[in-house]
Amino acid sequence: MRDLSGKAPAELFSAARVWPAIGLVIGVIFVLDIMTHPQNVSASFAYTIPVFLSILEVRPRPLFYAGATTILSLAGSFTLSADELASWSTLINRAIGVGTQWLAAALVVVEAGRRTALQRSLERQQRFADILAHEVRNALTAVSGHAQRLAKHADKLTPGDVLARADKIRAAATRIESVVERVQLASSLGNGIVPVTQTAIDVHALIHRLVDALKEEYPERAFELNLDDAAAVVSGDEVLIQQAFENILQNSMHYSSAASPIVVSSTRTPLAVKVTIADSGEGVPADELPRVREAYYRGSTSKSKPGMGLGLYFVDRIIDGHGGSFSLESKTGLGTTATIELPQILEPALT
Repeated sequence: MRDLSGKAPAELFSAARVWPAIGLVIGVIFVLDIMTHPQNVSASFAYTIPVFLSILEVRPRPLFYAGATTILSLAGSFTLSADELASWSTLINRAIGVGTQWLAAALVVVEAGRRTALQRSLERQQRFADILAHEVRNALTAVSGHAQRLAKHADKLTPGDVLARADKIRAAATRIESVVERVQLASSLGNGIVPVTQTAIDVHALIHRLVDALKEEYPERAFELNLDDAAAVVSGDEVLIQQAFENILQNSMHYSSAASPIVVSSTRTPLAVKVTIADSGEGVPADELPRVREAYYRGSTSKSKPGMGLGLYFVDRIIDGHGGSFSLESKTGLGTTATIELPQILEPALT
């Protein structure tokens, strides 16, 4: 649960607020310890209180506090005479007290581990929901666009045109099903990783299909393709690879003028296919560029635009999962260039 400030209860107890209180409790107990006989186990067991209080810290340090209270427990015993220190009952009581302190520390460590595991589980569930919402939203946008054009131009479309648009709607629906299946499978595996299938993908054909679809959906947008003549085939999950390219193209469209074309180029190296997508848009401030691929991060230029701050994060994860690399270069007011490199199949056998 979170309060109105957006912070979880545990986050409200920062280390800066908690440790002085714990230190004060330790000090009070130490004073009581040296004022009482060490055979009085109350003081020894009281040292477990600050250890348990450490669970309120964002990053609990129970072992540190157990070590500190152990030292103080031993120090408290030196307030007695040598004869009193030699008493077996005194030594046993001190040993019981110290052992209890470390047992408390172990319990706090276990509880902190459970709390961390629960938090990670909640984060995975949130990530599944975000992935599903983001991918399905994009596919539904395509379905809505084609449906609207069918309704608007119904009296002008030939049966072939209707069939072509129906196929595109069906393809978008299939894409939604594919994304849902991946997220469900990842959730059932419990590791938060969306599985990646391996098929041969013609990158140039994929880019042509994607750009054609965007041109039809956004006829005012201009695209310029400078693709290498040689075949560019990689191995991976075509749905995810297409989503990576689409996310970058959508970003370029959101942050650049329709009057300036988005340029898509490709080259081949001996081992990889390199694709660059360049626009002449607003660009990204230099101090924000290292963070734009973080989940949920939205830069200063995106405040007035819709989105969740997940597009480039997904691109980064998808390309990394395919053994490739993703980089960004940008200058404010001049535009952004995104570069994707994917390992190519040297002897392609398209399926």
